[in-house]
Amino acid sequence: MKDKIYFLRFVVLAFCLVFVACSDDDDKKQGDPIFPEVQKISCAVGETVELTFNANMNWKLSSSALWCKFVVGGELMNSCSGETGEQTVAVSIGDDATALNKSYKAEISLWMGADKKVVYEITRPSTGYEVSLLDENDNPYTEDNPATIAYKSSSFYVRANFDWQLAEWPDWIDADITSGEAGEQSTNKLYVNIQTEYTKNANEGFLTFVNEAGDKVATVPVKYEGIPEDKIEFSTDDNKWNWSFTVDGQFYSNSGVSGGGNLEPMPLNISIVAKNDKYVIVFVEDDPEWGCTRVQTEYGGTTWFNVEDDKKGNIQLHVDENVGKERSGYLMAFPVLKYDMIKDAFDDNVFYLEEGTDKPYMMRSDYDDYIVMRLTQEGQKVEGGLSVSVDGTGEQLEVFSYADTGGELTEEQLIEKYGTASVYMLYLENNRSYNLIVTPGGFTGWSLEANTMLNGVETKWDGVEVTGTWVDSAAVSIYGIGENTAGEMVVTIMDGTNGNIVSVLIISRFG
Repeated sequence: MKDKIYFLRFVVLAFCLVFVACSDDDDKKQGDPIFPEVQKISCAVGETVELTFNANMNWKLSSSALWCKFVVGGELMNSCSGETGEQTVAVSIGDDATALNKSYKAEISLWMGADKKVVYEITRPSTGYEVSLLDENDNPYTEDNPATIAYKSSSFYVRANFDWQLAEWPDWIDADITSGEAGEQSTNKLYVNIQTEYTKNANEGFLTFVNEAGDKVATVPVKYEGIPEDKIEFSTDDNKWNWSFTVDGQFYSNSGVSGGGNLEPMPLNISIVAKNDKYVIVFVEDDPEWGCTRVQTEYGGTTWFNVEDDKKGNIQLHVDENVGKERSGYLMAFPVLKYDMIKDAFDDNVFYLEEGTDKPYMMRSDYDDYIVMRLTQEGQKVEGGLSVSVDGTGEQLEVFSYADTGGELTEEQLIEKYGTASVYMLYLENNRSYNLIVTPGGFTGWSLEANTMLNGVETKWDGVEVTGTWVDSAAVSIYGIGENTAGEMVVTIMDGTNGNIVSVLIISRFG
């Protein structure tokens, strides 16, 4: 009996040992995690990639980088988990911790049971320096699509992922902005101007962008197609209004430019810029009475100023001697395309007569761009006489000495009556008002005085103001001579420094 009990105990013990052994084998067979081999992949910022693996037990994935996250239910998570079986997990590549010219690596670790192993190495390649020149629709310019700079100037957008500088550009352009900042939406406007001396012909070149260290990052091609057919330029564009010429036509001056006013010898050289040198020269005389009139030299008309033209944009201006009063005119030039549009009715297109007035034909401001210059030439001056002009227009009025009018007073009688024998007559039209500038010929003093008293009697017309002036060439101003005034007005002109009478002007109406 005792032996039987021991035998039973042995059987139970053996059974337990066999059961434990079998249980250990099952645990090893089902409980040891089986990890896949590590895989290496490369993904760019903004990509989403799928990871696949087989898990023989419940699992968990974790990422070592903030820029690499799992997509779980539409959200980005730093880890995710699941149950046994075939698995597909989406990973999103973000832009956190981005530095130019630096690559990043994230490790994806798989946890099963108490074990952990890296199963994926994800590399995000380095982000280099990127810069683009864009049009207004956000399209980049390339070698096959150069940025075209318009006549005079253009603007473009610059987009870059770094603080950029424009280091080089062709000598035929000028850039107003040469640097800008980076950012997620770093968009800066770049203004580019065609240099004045390069507007005529087509050109090509490159814009070179560098980073803060001065390293060249990109070059962008640019081109210019030359001056348009409907545009024209002159070397006088900076100041075209103040050109004066001496009475002999041998010297000129321009008071409107820096350092101007000095006499320079003729001829005057002028350059014209037009597409393929296709331009037409036009002469316009500006008479104080009749206004602007085109002189058609191609049909035999003549004018007092003319040009020598090499047909390549280089002209020389010549001015004839003036044997009469002061005169004015316009030298104009048109691109052929524009001239052909207006030539058949040139005067009607370019000049106008203000309705309801007696003003002469004037130049329309629409055509200022085609004026090369406005010319004024001095008139003949008689020493010891008087020069009288209309203020504002420069119209020269004819003045007669008392003797030339057939007056009965002798020289002694003139001196007795007026204080001088230097007496002049001026006849003004009726139905016209006047503001006059009177300049004694040969007067070398600094100032003039004027009055309208003759032997104690006022000889001035009502509403008229008579004053002396202090200018380079002393003159007397007579303002407010109204229409239909009758009789004579006597103006005595004296040297303001000593009171000596210079001359007397007697003004009468006629007509």
